Amino acid sequence: MEPVLWIIANVLLTLPGGFEVTAQRRDTLDAPGPPGSMAVEEYRAWTGPQGQTVHLFWWAPRPPREGGPLRTARSWPVRVAGREAHILETETFLGREQKVLVTHLRFEQPEARVMIYAQGMTLGAFRRLLETVRLSDKTPP
Repeated sequence: MEPVLWIIANVLLTLPGGFEVTAQRRDTLDAPGPPGSMAVEEYRAWTGPQGQTVHLFWWAPRPPREGGPLRTARSWPVRVAGREAHILETETFLGREQKVLVTHLRFEQPEARVMIYAQGMTLGAFRRLLETVRLSDKTPP
């Protein structure tokens, strides 16, 4: 199967063929800060043919809430969309004991934060997925 390009807000991501969207939403939420502070949250999840899952959160300008405790088992440097980042392998993620591979990105134009994480995916496959991440030059509505 051919790889498929997905665009979520300003992020372009190519997933291997056979991955299907299993969840998507876009919300405007109250955010910490002065009264009236808002954040946009865009979310997509995909499931692959062997049951692996990929999740992408895009927040502008930043996440509206904490995600819960994170405990890292291992970490590897990586370059994503021209930026230095780390792949973390977790023992605890989003407040629950679970093993995921996750990376966090911070963008300035527009100001946004991105979290991409995968379950059931090898480190090599997650690295290859992150190599496909690009930023578009369009600002989402």
